[in-house]
Amino acid sequence: MLLLLSISLQPTPADALETCVPQQINPNEPHEFRPNPGQICTPEIPQAARLTCGTDLVAQKTVNAARGGTGCSPANPTVGQTVTCTRDLSVDVPISIGLAGLELPIAGVASNTQVSDTLNPAQKMSQYTSWYLQGVKEDGTNAKALADYMNGIINSTGGIGNLKLLSPVFNIPSFQTPGLFAAIEAAGAKFSELDAFAGNTYTLEGRKAYDWYADFLKGKADQYGKKVIFTEFGDFATINTQPDNRPDVVATMKQEFDRTMSDGNIESALYFNALGDNPGFGGFRLSPDELRAITQGAPRRAGINSASPVNGGGGFATRVADLGLGWTLEIAYNPSDKDAVVSAFNTAIARGLTPILRICAGDACEFSDPAVYAQFLRDIAPRINGTFWAIAGPNEPDIETWVSGTSSVQTDQFSFLGPIKKLVSDTVIDQKKTDLINAAVAGTAYNQIIGYVYHNAVIPRLEAKNLLQQNPRQTDIQRIRLTDMANHLNPAYIEGDQEALKWYILWRDMPFSQTVDLPGEIFATTSLADANVKNARLTITSTLADFRVAFPHLVEDDQMSQLLQAVFRPLGVAETSGFSEPNAVDYSTVNRATPFNTNYCDLRETYSNRGDSLETTRTITGNFSFTKTVTYSYTHGEKDANGKLLTTIDVDVSGPVSVFARNPLSIDNIYDRLVGGPSAIFKAIFPNPDQTLGGIKDLPAAAPISMNCGSGCTVKPGNQEGRKAEVFFAHWGSVLTYFHDKLQKALDPLGRTSAGPNPPGGGGLSCTMPITSCGPVNWNLGLFDTYFNAYNSDNNSSWSLIKEPWAQQLIGQTAGWSCPQFVSTLWLEESGGSAIGQYDLGCIYHLDGHRALTSDHRGGPADFPTYTAFKNHYEPILKDQLACLRSYIEPIGEDFQTFMCQYSGETDADPTKPFRQCDTFTNNPNFPVNMCKIGGEVGIATPN
Repeated sequence: MLLLLSISLQPTPADALETCVPQQINPNEPHEFRPNPGQICTPEIPQAARLTCGTDLVAQKTVNAARGGTGCSPANPTVGQTVTCTRDLSVDVPISIGLAGLELPIAGVASNTQVSDTLNPAQKMSQYTSWYLQGVKEDGTNAKALADYMNGIINSTGGIGNLKLLSPVFNIPSFQTPGLFAAIEAAGAKFSELDAFAGNTYTLEGRKAYDWYADFLKGKADQYGKKVIFTEFGDFATINTQPDNRPDVVATMKQEFDRTMSDGNIESALYFNALGDNPGFGGFRLSPDELRAITQGAPRRAGINSASPVNGGGGFATRVADLGLGWTLEIAYNPSDKDAVVSAFNTAIARGLTPILRICAGDACEFSDPAVYAQFLRDIAPRINGTFWAIAGPNEPDIETWVSGTSSVQTDQFSFLGPIKKLVSDTVIDQKKTDLINAAVAGTAYNQIIGYVYHNAVIPRLEAKNLLQQNPRQTDIQRIRLTDMANHLNPAYIEGDQEALKWYILWRDMPFSQTVDLPGEIFATTSLADANVKNARLTITSTLADFRVAFPHLVEDDQMSQLLQAVFRPLGVAETSGFSEPNAVDYSTVNRATPFNTNYCDLRETYSNRGDSLETTRTITGNFSFTKTVTYSYTHGEKDANGKLLTTIDVDVSGPVSVFARNPLSIDNIYDRLVGGPSAIFKAIFPNPDQTLGGIKDLPAAAPISMNCGSGCTVKPGNQEGRKAEVFFAHWGSVLTYFHDKLQKALDPLGRTSAGPNPPGGGGLSCTMPITSCGPVNWNLGLFDTYFNAYNSDNNSSWSLIKEPWAQQLIGQTAGWSCPQFVSTLWLEESGGSAIGQYDLGCIYHLDGHRALTSDHRGGPADFPTYTAFKNHYEPILKDQLACLRSYIEPIGEDFQTFMCQYSGETDADPTKPFRQCDTFTNNPNFPVNMCKIGGEVGIATPN
């Protein structure tokens, strides 16, 4: 919904969005799929656009109008007589349009990495065109499996009095841990029911152990009100130094231990392999004197992680106790370790220690079934003579993968792909990469970062960003840009050659299309939708830059759709065959002051989900003035409470502003290639959509904005009753419906399942009711009085068709083809019995496609010269709505679920059937809720 408030009646100059030249780089790009948000760096992209219709936003203000005078009839009324006046009234109001948070739905999500990291790969691939076409990163773990494992232990061990549960042990310094924690949290992990969080942290890479914790896990522990136990704690400086010959290292470790213990939320810190029990980690061994020196400030809150299988003889616990420390950790590997754990833990408890149980290491574990581990804990707990702790999951789940459903961490950008790798040859993709690099060298493509190198090894982007955040002047990290690849095109893999391997990985991970933004606008003009409005003028007080928005993903979506289309294009058909660019507009010459008629813009079916920012936080401001011819009535001779003759009357005056989006033409091209054009890949796989799907609908997506018109003024959508202020983006609803929901299921990567296209929040149908056969309506039910009174007070109305005998009779006559009680339920749900909305029964188009009559709400019986005139005005409208409804009911028959899916405009789950099928209601989630509620009160609905 591009709102552009006109500055003048002259064409607006072709001033550009805030642009950059391709050589002008962003040193810290936020995301590989959107490296330079809001900057338009591709001059070869045509600055043209397509106008997408939007809702009229109607400003309504109460004006004090004169009683009597020119334009009123009768001219000489008697006291008590009704006088009707028709005259021009003027309104002048400030307008503000808020664009903050405006997103492009469906196309992608790359601006906020915290948002994108909480989506699993299947969700990204299913819901976002850019992710789906370009490829997504595998998150490395199955967050739901981890959450389910931990929850299973919590649920199965409740009531064990001497058992305390720890979270899986989070690898705190790992760049992957924050995203992993968020994903586990989103998967329903019961962190609040744990006794404490467990984490591993070290001083490494120039950062102190506690600082790593302060940056991440501390906030989560505070959020959940939990203590923290460091099951591994230490300093990597011990690896390259010798015990009892490193006073500086020991002094530093003592300072860090004392600092950590000053945090009262830290329960304990255990030094990993400090006694050297595991020779594979000998670099972490500390001598007894070093341990005493380091922990002397709080020895009972310190401990040792054995890094080894449980010592059933109690020898490990004895050595820890002899050092004067307070905690131990040992590892069980299978259920047969019960006796060893009991013996070791009882020894520890007898010596005043608190033992912690860890299970397994690596990629395999005999406790991978949570039921097995829970039974193990239930078996040992009664035999242990005091309190012990157990870790409810793996140690460092970003690395250990033994929980069912997890997989090794992958950092390759294309380890999880959409159909590109399955359908397009490596030769084609390699050439695309070469073309992109050459364009960057020539200065016609943005020279984006494609990877990071640390000590001659490629490292993941987030890890590099963490290191750079610690030390912005870090010289060991190289940012590799497109131009750096110019001498390394399609490099070979040479085993054992680190330099060759570096360039091979960078080449494999780099994108193969440009990831830059395209310009667009949000704009508004005066509207021709209301013929009674004249002299409308919209004057903008903000600058042109306030209208500007930056469209993400369209360049790569367009290029990727070309690749896909080429796979399915019939022989002999040109690549651009069938392309349409409807309503193409010269970006530089559009007169934004020209009024638009949006009566055609009836967008009942729109789609939206979480999408990417259009990179604007602005508010468009201006002033809207207009004159409107209005008709109002009053009773001649009325007086106020003090007996003074009333000479004026308050009249509501409203005028519309048309709201539009100016979209880059790439939107049309993407839609044509993927869905709508004659050579679209959707049509290549579903060659007869008119027969199998009932045709392809061109559906937009919607995103909310805000609008205000000052004190004493209200704003509402004028031609979309019930909608909030929205921006509409052409075609994206169809891309979601046909490309993602239907086509993608045929192209999912092997072993992957689509998450489904619908955003969260859609509900099911909680009731059933007859459609074609039932008894008469009981109009004496209090429900009908409630609706009549509610709509009269809420909408400043003094009438409703619910109370009109002729309207009730029309509903009753539907018994010949429908259930009157069902029709009355729908009548109340859609319009409160014709009190609100343009369509009394919510029916906009008859099934044959012709437009249904709309209601202009001219008022009740008192607002017409005679009751007959009132009836003659509204009766044809209600009759046409009933005929429109009948056109849907008769073909569907007694199938309430199908009717609700069809009438709600939900995504069709089964295109082989003639009417829409659905399981959830996402497009209009309130519709089934309200129908079942009202139907129950009418007496017709039966709960499922």
